[in-house]
Amino acid sequence: FCFSHTKNKYYRSNEQTYFSPFHSGQYSIFLYYLSRQVFDLDKKPSVLADKIYYLNKLMNGLDLYYEVDMPDIFMLDHPLGSVLGRATYGNFFTFSQQCTVGNNRGKFPTIGEHVTMFSGSKIIGECIIGDNVQVAANTYIKDTDIPSNSIVFGSSPNLIVKSNAHHSR
Repeated sequence: FCFSHTKNKYYRSNEQTYFSPFHSGQYSIFLYYLSRQVFDLDKKPSVLADKIYYLNKLMNGLDLYYEVDMPDIFMLDHPLGSVLGRATYGNFFTFSQQCTVGNNRGKFPTIGEHVTMFSGSKIIGECIIGDNVQVAANTYIKDTDIPSNSIVFGSSPNLIVKSNAHHSR
């Protein structure tokens, strides 16, 4: 289901969605969902869920714990070095390598739909990231709200936020 919503050419063949365990992005998502499914059976951590989580971390360099509630549809590209914490994520969330989503003093971000985090970007703390937001490479957002239909650059507290109205949905 998740893969069927991407236009990534490596997730499709002859206009059909397919799965390849040799595609690290697909395999990362598969291992997350598998560990999450095992966790959901008992709603408590288990040795099997832990092993699947660690397999994903070792093979793909992705720290995405099974207790993190990802949306039904999310994408990633080269997840190496990414850490995704217990934020609230909207559908069509996309991230690439070395991205971090985490807490500041126990407060986590809320991320809208169709948000893309480019390489090395970070969203930390009590933030509300609107819909249709692009977080530029190496951007650092901490305890700052970002409006919908924006492109954001720089580092908190000196962020540059530009309108991205032509990409609104």
